[in-house]
Amino acid sequence: MLANAILDEGVRLGRFDPRQAVARLLATGDPARLRAIFEALAAIAEPLGFASARPDYRDLDASGDVRRIDERIARLLEHAPKDAPVILAGSSMGAFVSGLASMQVNCVGLFLMALPVAIPGYARRFDAKRVPTTLVHGWGDELCPVDEAIAFARAREDEIMLVRDDHRLSAHVDFVAEAFARFLRQFA
Repeated sequence: MLANAILDEGVRLGRFDPRQAVARLLATGDPARLRAIFEALAAIAEPLGFASARPDYRDLDASGDVRRIDERIARLLEHAPKDAPVILAGSSMGAFVSGLASMQVNCVGLFLMALPVAIPGYARRFDAKRVPTTLVHGWGDELCPVDEAIAFARAREDEIMLVRDDHRLSAHVDFVAEAFARFLRQFA
C-alpha cells in the first residue's frame, strides 16, 4: 500500500496514491524525546509501502494547555484523506489524539504507545474505533499507569505488549519498530 507523507515539521515527502491507506505517525510533547522512536517507525513503514506522517503540533505543545486536545484532533483530521483508509500511530498524547480521531475518519488500524486513558483537565476519556489495535506500554511508565492501559486493552481484547521501560520507551526503540512492522504487515 502507498500513502501520503508528512514529516514532523509538516513537510510533504511525496505524493502517492490517495486511494490507498495512509499511515500517520502522530506524537506530541518533546520532539527530541520522540525523534528516535518515530524515525525508527518511519524506517519500517516506508519499505512496506507506507509513508510516515506527523502533523506539526509545536504551537499547541508550547501552550501546555490540555484543553487544546480538540485542536490537535482537528489538525489531524485536516491531514486525513476524506475517503481513504487511515492507519494511526501515536505515543502518549499522540496516542490519545489518534484514538479519538479514529472515531471520525476511515481508520483501519491503531498502533498506540504509552497510552493515557484520561488526561487530567480534559473532560473526555479515551475512546477509539474498534479496529485492529496494538498497544506498547512500559511497566514503569511514570505518567500513564500501566494498569489503565491493560484494562483498556483487556476490555477490547486488543494486543498489548508490556516492556521494562518508562514512559519514553527509549530502551525499546528497536522492539517498538519491530512490533510496528508486524502490525503494518497485516495491511500491506
